[in-house]
Amino acid sequence: MNAPDREIRTSVYELGAMLFGLVGLLVALALAGLFNEQGGSIWFSLTGLTLVLSIPFFVAVMRGRFDPFEPIYIVCASYFLYLVYAPARDFLNGKEHFFGRHVMPLVPLGSLYAGLSIAAMIGAYYLRIGSPAARLRPMPPESMERLRRSALIFGAMGILGFSGWLVQSGRSWLGFLTLGQFGGGTETFFFDETGATNYFLVSVELLIPAFVLLYATMTTRRVWLIPAFLLPMLIYTTLGFRYRLLILVLAPIVYRYLQQRRRPNILSLLFALAVTIIFIGAMAPLRQSFRVGKEITAQDVMEVEAVENFNTDLDIYQPYLAMIDAMPLEEDFLWGQSFTYLLIHPIPRAIWRGKPDSPARAVIRAAFRGDNAPIASGVAYPNFAEFYANFGLAGMILGMAVFGFGMRKVQDFLHANRESPLAVAIFALTLPFLVQVVSRGYLVQIFQEFAFIIAPLMILRRFPGPLPRVQRAAPKAAALPGSVRAGPFNRPLI
Repeated sequence: MNAPDREIRTSVYELGAMLFGLVGLLVALALAGLFNEQGGSIWFSLTGLTLVLSIPFFVAVMRGRFDPFEPIYIVCASYFLYLVYAPARDFLNGKEHFFGRHVMPLVPLGSLYAGLSIAAMIGAYYLRIGSPAARLRPMPPESMERLRRSALIFGAMGILGFSGWLVQSGRSWLGFLTLGQFGGGTETFFFDETGATNYFLVSVELLIPAFVLLYATMTTRRVWLIPAFLLPMLIYTTLGFRYRLLILVLAPIVYRYLQQRRRPNILSLLFALAVTIIFIGAMAPLRQSFRVGKEITAQDVMEVEAVENFNTDLDIYQPYLAMIDAMPLEEDFLWGQSFTYLLIHPIPRAIWRGKPDSPARAVIRAAFRGDNAPIASGVAYPNFAEFYANFGLAGMILGMAVFGFGMRKVQDFLHANRESPLAVAIFALTLPFLVQVVSRGYLVQIFQEFAFIIAPLMILRRFPGPLPRVQRAAPKAAALPGSVRAGPFNRPLI
């Protein structure tokens, strides 16, 4: 094992200490909750779910090797925040209702269902169903010049498409380059349900793969990476697209670590988590002002409660709990409707006036007894909740097993193509994108974002173009006397 790979086997003892401390704390809370019937069942269910989510980390401790860039770790850590930390915080604060539904008593059942489906995900990840990594064929060598040209094309397409949306919506580039402080704004800037301008707006997501590909391939004049980063950063900040910003910031960091065969230690990961909490929490109350062009004062910034706002963003377990309570007793399962909606979602309503409503809204209405207030507030649910809404517990288990299998393939793809800048860039984008997959369970939305953020680089991988010349052709062997070709029976004796 070489020195760079040896760095991956770091922080295992610190990780083990954190795991045992966390589980010990939850067990203590569970034992303390025995004096209260509801409290005891809630704490015991959250402890059990934590043990399931800790399986990959315990495996890392047993193996003595913890690679924080394996997809399974970031996914399980995200589930812990959404499914353990958030309900535990709300229970301690006495927050048991969500849009009129008493969701806290549903935590034990919801934790049981989530634990079974997450166990299926972990099992599919570690069982290596299908072809192992060794059988994955590495990508052919790429032309760095072609990749740079492709990055410029993606960037140009994103800028042109977004410019078209600006013209249609009455906004200006000045407003977006100044976080809405100049150039004016409009109260309504999001998707026009009756228009055909949505594609113009979502095309701005092409700026993410464009920047990451430039970051991976530019060896000279790297000063141009600064405006290539600032442009999408300002646009996404003004739009309030926090998860796009998360991908934009984390992808190049992940790429650099992977390129150097290094990994961050536990302290670096905790620091990154703290910065992420402050960043996401700070943007929550300010993004509406950015969007509509409202002036931001120093007082507005000082009054931001970043941690509390971040905690509010974790409220995705309640719709899931309401969903398992309402379906199928109050509302029938969707039986695949939210998946088949992928086929009709790309059709603009300007062309199809009678286009059916989004199944995501039907799921939320079913969970909250027809109430539209949660939809207006933009509530979301975890990815496995949509599996349940379509096919019940069996759908959750099967869907999460497929999810775990997909994560293993992503990890195997990286191992088979460690020397490929394009493959590393794809992986660097996918890793933070998984946070969006976990927290925004609407498959249509995830597929749309995947099509603009990751799929362009996968298309380049599928059609690599002419191979670069890495060496000159070998000189031809000298002809044998009498123009006889060299063969197994007429080779020279010496």
